[in-house]
Amino acid sequence: MGPGGRVVSYEQRADHAEHAQRNVSVFAGGEPPDNWELIVSDVADSELPDGSFDRAVLDMLAPWEVLESVARLLIPGGVLMIYVATVTQLSRAVEALRAQQCWTEPRSWETLQRGWNVVGLAVRPQHSMRGHTAFLIFTRRLAPGWLRPRRWAASAKAATVSGDRKRGVAVD
Repeated sequence: MGPGGRVVSYEQRADHAEHAQRNVSVFAGGEPPDNWELIVSDVADSELPDGSFDRAVLDMLAPWEVLESVARLLIPGGVLMIYVATVTQLSRAVEALRAQQCWTEPRSWETLQRGWNVVGLAVRPQHSMRGHTAFLIFTRRLAPGWLRPRRWAASAKAATVSGDRKRGVAVD
């Protein structure tokens, strides 16, 4: 973030806001930066004007509950990243984004974490690995009047090949 940028964090609970305040203070090496604002409220109740943000990150239990507000707060072309822990959350969040029809087709990744031991030329992975840490979902806010491109999925007969392209079906 540049010197003219700002970060606004929403926490629904005061105890979570205090924890966030401590984390940001530690990360910043003392006091939180002047361009960080912490609001104790539900982002769904935000009174900020439309298009207040060009990026949004949601790390919450039910992100699909605030998508309407986030869509209002993001500029057209703005990026939304959602962090969820379970497959159920992943499915529900992606389907909610698709249903809203104001986002590009969401892209999802699973994150895995494995540490490495590095001592000179002796480089090897650690013996233990966290097999799953989270799912990340990325999408962009469409401009008003633009429609989300149709999503193509493999048909039940995906093995049928016409030329070098597999046949698929359009899904909405």
